[in-house]
Amino acid sequence: MSRRTLWGFGIGLLLLAFAFPFYWAVVSSLTPESRLFQAPTLLPRQLVLDHYRALFDQRDFWMPIRNSLVVAGSTTLLCVTLGSLCAYAIARLEFRGKTAILGFILAVTMFPRLPSFPRSICCCGSWV
Repeated sequence: MSRRTLWGFGIGLLLLAFAFPFYWAVVSSLTPESRLFQAPTLLPRQLVLDHYRALFDQRDFWMPIRNSLVVAGSTTLLCVTLGSLCAYAIARLEFRGKTAILGFILAVTMFPRLPSFPRSICCCGSWV
């Protein structure tokens, strides 16, 4: 086998590994409820839209989506507005401590947010 063939095979396996959970979620959402907890099959025989009908007809699905969009949009607008005003002031004005502030901003943005992850797990859930 050539090196190019091995790379193609490896990338194909990687894509399959990433795509399979999405495929499984879609197939599970279209599987009848009576068959959900039976032996799974990769290609279902019967697909139904009952879960989606229940989601959109019996529950108020769009209210939480709208609330999330309002909160996310207003937070983004506020952060971009305040951030751009502060960045303009730091870029244009000369003041004592400007280098220290820029160094602090650079140092904070260089570290990933991963160290805050265990704290989130402790507050919101568990590993089990």
